[in-house]
Amino acid sequence: MAKIIHIIGTSGSGKSSVKEDLTRRLHEEGYEVVEIMEPGPLRETTKAYRKREDSDPLLEAAMFATDRYIQHEEEVFPRIHEANVVYIFARGKYDSFVYQGHRGGVSLDLLQRMNHAIPDPNVCLCLLVDGNEGNRRTKKRFAQGGDPVT
Repeated sequence: MAKIIHIIGTSGSGKSSVKEDLTRRLHEEGYEVVEIMEPGPLRETTKAYRKREDSDPLLEAAMFATDRYIQHEEEVFPRIHEANVVYIFARGKYDSFVYQGHRGGVSLDLLQRMNHAIPDPNVCLCLLVDGNEGNRRTKKRFAQGGDPVT
Protein backbone atom coordinates (compact mmCIF):
# COMPACT_ATOMS: atom_id res chain seq x y z
CA MET A 1 0.00 0.00 0.00
CA ALA A 2 1.35 3.46 -0.93
CA LYS A 3 2.22 5.81 1.90
CA ILE A 4 0.94 9.37 2.22
CA ILE A 5 2.83 12.18 3.95
CA HIS A 6 1.33 15.62 4.53
CA ILE A 7 3.57 18.59 5.27
CA ILE A 8 1.54 21.42 6.71
CA GLY A 9 2.46 24.86 7.98
CA THR A 10 2.09 28.53 7.31
CA SER A 11 3.80 30.33 4.46
CA GLY A 12 7.53 30.53 5.12
CA SER A 13 7.55 27.63 7.60
CA GLY A 14 9.82 25.48 5.43
CA LYS A 15 7.38 23.10 3.69
CA SER A 16 9.22 23.26 0.37
CA SER A 17 12.64 22.75 1.96
CA VAL A 18 11.46 19.78 4.03
CA LYS A 19 9.66 18.31 1.00
CA GLU A 20 12.81 18.53 -1.14
CA ASP A 21 15.02 16.91 1.51
CA LEU A 22 12.48 14.19 2.28
CA THR A 23 11.99 13.44 -1.42
CA ARG A 24 15.75 13.10 -1.95
CA ARG A 25 16.12 10.78 1.06
CA LEU A 26 13.19 8.59 0.03
CA HIS A 27 14.60 8.31 -3.52
CA GLU A 28 17.92 7.20 -1.99
CA GLU A 29 16.01 4.48 -0.12
CA GLY A 30 14.50 3.25 -3.38
CA TYR A 31 10.99 4.74 -3.16
CA GLU A 32 9.15 6.38 -6.00
CA VAL A 33 8.01 9.75 -4.71
CA VAL A 34 5.06 11.65 -6.12
CA GLU A 35 5.05 15.27 -4.95
CA ILE A 36 1.67 16.98 -4.82
CA MET A 37 1.01 20.65 -4.14
CA GLU A 38 -2.30 22.05 -2.98
CA PRO A 39 -4.19 23.70 -4.46
CA GLY A 40 -3.77 21.69 -7.64
CA PRO A 41 -5.94 21.65 -10.78
CA LEU A 42 -8.11 24.54 -9.53
CA ARG A 43 -5.10 26.52 -8.25
CA GLU A 44 -5.73 29.78 -10.10
CA THR A 45 -9.47 29.73 -9.36
CA THR A 46 -9.00 29.07 -5.63
CA LYS A 47 -6.21 31.63 -5.31
CA ALA A 48 -8.30 34.29 -7.05
CA TYR A 49 -11.32 33.51 -4.88
CA ARG A 50 -9.32 33.73 -1.65
CA LYS A 51 -8.26 37.29 -2.56
CA ARG A 52 -11.84 38.51 -2.95
CA GLU A 53 -13.14 40.72 -0.15
CA ASP A 54 -16.50 38.91 -0.24
CA SER A 55 -14.98 35.41 -0.08
CA ASP A 56 -16.82 32.94 2.13
CA PRO A 57 -14.95 30.27 4.14
CA LEU A 58 -17.62 27.65 3.37
CA LEU A 59 -17.35 28.16 -0.40
CA GLU A 60 -13.56 28.27 -0.09
CA ALA A 61 -13.63 24.94 1.79
CA ALA A 62 -15.82 23.41 -0.93
CA MET A 63 -13.42 24.64 -3.62
CA PHE A 64 -10.43 23.12 -1.81
CA ALA A 65 -12.29 19.84 -1.22
CA THR A 66 -13.20 19.66 -4.92
CA ASP A 67 -9.63 20.47 -5.97
CA ARG A 68 -8.30 17.87 -3.53
CA TYR A 69 -10.65 15.18 -4.83
CA ILE A 70 -9.72 15.86 -8.47
CA GLN A 71 -6.04 15.59 -7.57
CA HIS A 72 -6.56 12.31 -5.72
CA GLU A 73 -8.65 10.93 -8.58
CA GLU A 74 -5.84 11.74 -11.04
CA GLU A 75 -2.72 11.08 -8.97
CA VAL A 76 -3.38 8.97 -5.87
CA PHE A 77 -6.30 6.56 -6.32
CA PRO A 78 -4.90 4.83 -9.45
CA ARG A 79 -1.72 3.82 -7.55
CA ILE A 80 -2.80 3.69 -3.91
CA HIS A 81 -2.16 -0.07 -3.68
CA GLU A 82 1.44 0.08 -4.93
CA ALA A 83 3.92 -0.70 -2.17
CA ASN A 84 6.90 1.36 -3.30
CA VAL A 85 5.14 4.71 -3.81
CA VAL A 86 5.15 7.62 -1.38
CA TYR A 87 2.91 10.65 -1.92
CA ILE A 88 4.18 13.86 -0.36
CA PHE A 89 1.63 16.63 -0.07
CA ALA A 90 2.63 20.22 0.63
CA ARG A 91 -0.58 21.06 2.43
CA GLY A 92 -3.61 18.80 2.71
CA LYS A 93 -7.05 18.41 4.21
CA TYR A 94 -5.82 19.35 7.68
CA ASP A 95 -4.98 22.80 6.33
CA SER A 96 -8.70 23.22 5.59
CA PHE A 97 -9.46 22.28 9.19
CA VAL A 98 -7.24 25.16 10.31
CA TYR A 99 -7.92 27.84 7.69
CA GLN A 100 -11.59 27.36 6.84
CA GLY A 101 -12.49 25.55 10.06
CA HIS A 102 -10.79 27.12 13.05
CA ARG A 103 -10.09 30.46 11.39
CA GLY A 104 -13.14 30.65 9.10
CA GLY A 105 -15.79 29.14 11.36
CA VAL A 106 -16.77 26.19 9.14
CA SER A 107 -17.72 23.18 11.26
CA LEU A 108 -15.02 20.53 11.47
CA ASP A 109 -17.69 17.86 11.00
CA LEU A 110 -18.73 19.47 7.72
CA LEU A 111 -15.11 19.76 6.58
CA GLN A 112 -14.58 16.08 7.40
CA ARG A 113 -17.67 15.14 5.36
CA MET A 114 -16.49 17.29 2.42
CA ASN A 115 -13.21 15.37 2.46
CA HIS A 116 -14.57 11.92 3.34
CA ALA A 117 -13.05 10.22 0.26
CA ILE A 118 -9.56 11.59 0.97
CA PRO A 119 -7.40 9.10 2.89
CA ASP A 120 -5.71 10.24 6.08
CA PRO A 121 -1.95 10.56 5.81
CA ASN A 122 0.35 7.93 7.28
CA VAL A 123 2.54 10.77 8.55
CA CYS A 124 1.71 14.43 9.08
CA LEU A 125 4.55 16.89 9.61
CA CYS A 126 3.39 20.18 11.09
CA LEU A 127 5.96 22.94 10.72
CA LEU A 128 5.96 25.94 13.03
CA VAL A 129 7.82 29.18 12.47
CA ASP A 130 7.96 32.54 14.20
CA GLY A 131 5.55 34.88 12.36
CA ASN A 132 8.19 37.51 11.64
CA GLU A 133 10.59 34.90 10.25
CA GLY A 134 7.87 33.28 8.12
CA ASN A 135 6.92 36.70 6.72
CA ARG A 136 10.58 37.49 5.95
CA ARG A 137 10.99 34.16 4.11
CA THR A 138 7.76 34.66 2.16
CA LYS A 139 8.78 38.17 1.06
CA LYS A 140 12.20 36.86 0.02
CA ARG A 141 10.57 34.09 -2.04
CA PHE A 142 8.31 36.65 -3.74
CA ALA A 143 11.29 38.91 -4.50
CA GLN A 144 12.93 35.90 -6.21
CA GLY A 145 9.86 35.40 -8.43
CA GLY A 146 7.66 33.24 -6.23
CA ASP A 147 4.07 33.61 -5.08
CA PRO A 148 3.11 37.04 -3.74
CA VAL A 149 2.66 37.67 -0.04
CA THR A 150 -1.04 37.52 0.83
